[in-house]
Amino acid sequence: MDSKMFSDWFHQHFVPFVRRFCNDHGMEKKALLLLDNAPSHPSSETLKSDDGMIKAMFLPPNTTAAIQPMDQGVLDPCKRRYKRKLLAHIVLENESEDKSVPEILKACNMKQVIYWIASAWEEASPDSLRKAWSKLLPESESESEFADVNCSEGEGSDLPDTDFVQAAFDDETCDAVAEWMEADLGEPGHELLNDDEIVEEMVDGGSNAREDSSDEEDAASEPNVSPSEAFSALEVTLHWLEQKNADPTHLLLVKKWRDEAAIIRSDSMKQTSLLSYLKHHSN
Repeated sequence: MDSKMFSDWFHQHFVPFVRRFCNDHGMEKKALLLLDNAPSHPSSETLKSDDGMIKAMFLPPNTTAAIQPMDQGVLDPCKRRYKRKLLAHIVLENESEDKSVPEILKACNMKQVIYWIASAWEEASPDSLRKAWSKLLPESESESEFADVNCSEGEGSDLPDTDFVQAAFDDETCDAVAEWMEADLGEPGHELLNDDEIVEEMVDGGSNAREDSSDEEDAASEPNVSPSEAFSALEVTLHWLEQKNADPTHLLLVKKWRDEAAIIRSDSMKQTSLLSYLKHHSN
């Protein structure tokens, strides 16, 4: 993450989302985004919508002790869920391909990482987010505002289990995994650099760009999936979800994409048939 990327996210994604959300809920299109002083954040002057109604504000310096309890209530569980997804990927790849852990990690690309992070965040329960805010409020206000919140630390998917690791690895590896799951929790999520390190980071920027282009080349080298292949795969997925009594929302989403693939496949077949007919009669 750098300031340019963060600024692009703010203006191209955050601002439009806030406006849609406020419009859908009949609210004034006005919002304040609170940020810490991470090095990747641009100045607050640049983080402002064109009408000035949606803007960012930085928390005062030296407030880590006050906001860290909230970080631990939101970010730490999210880190655990992300790590669990990475572990599950390693276990599955190790079982199916018999690859070493370094080989599996080296084959991971940025797209997979983004999916895991997004999924980890989606699994955060609203109750756990509300409870994290209660740590910053006075006790009396916290009790009245969040009296209906019942989300102890062991409930739900916020603290994922790693039982599948015990089935795949020996005790020593499981102990190492447990230690790794707890590592770096409570950290701010960004690295604080001194002046020399900032200069080195800027000089090495080219190597980071080369790594990014390598990820893009890997994505571009993936084989194209035909509409027929997509339809068949989604059809099988839909049947499997129905057998598992999956959530109706998930079924409808898969069905939507299956039907979309069917339409594209049909159009493609019509074009192929027409082209074959014209070629046959023109000869």
